[in-house]
Amino acid sequence: MSGSSDPVSDSAPDSEQDSGRAAESTVSHARSMGTWMFVRGVLGFAFGMATIFWPRETLANATQLTLGVQTVDLVLIAYLVLSAVLLIGQSRRADPGVRTALLGQAVVVIPAVIFLFISDTPPELRAAVCIWALLHGGLELWIYWMQRSAAMASDHLIAAGCHLLLGVIVAFGSDMGALTVFGFAGAAVLISSVLYMLGGYSRRSRARA
Repeated sequence: MSGSSDPVSDSAPDSEQDSGRAAESTVSHARSMGTWMFVRGVLGFAFGMATIFWPRETLANATQLTLGVQTVDLVLIAYLVLSAVLLIGQSRRADPGVRTALLGQAVVVIPAVIFLFISDTPPELRAAVCIWALLHGGLELWIYWMQRSAAMASDHLIAAGCHLLLGVIVAFGSDMGALTVFGFAGAAVLISSVLYMLGGYSRRSRARA
């Protein structure tokens, strides 16, 4: 009859629309994750540069430099708090498993900040940085494991390695001063952040393509 409709032909446009919406959502998700990753990289890069150019206190002569524990505490606290905010923002666009790890990285900032607020000596500073670096690196390794089959997953593996190595170095550096801890933390974050910026930009480019 002329008034009847073909179920197959009716369902085809709906199926195509659903596929189109799913593809658009995937692209939007990838671009958003790339953007958050890039912004986190910019923040870490700024922190890494600060550890290089932050004014040092001169001791007996120009070849002997130091940095106060309180100064390092405040710079680290500022970086960790801003990093936690960005991690929470990124977690809102992440897959469930990765979201848990990102939120975990934001949560481990809390004990680190508390330790930094009360640290007055280099050993206390080392303990705060060590705890944060090991926990953050472990969660970054978890993110890599969940995304190991995805493109550019090695970014997370290298970042995890940098933070875990930082934790180990600081843990065994019994004679480290605040300046040395500051420098190692900046180096680890700087390397990871360059990867985040490159990885975030690449992910956005792939999504546009």
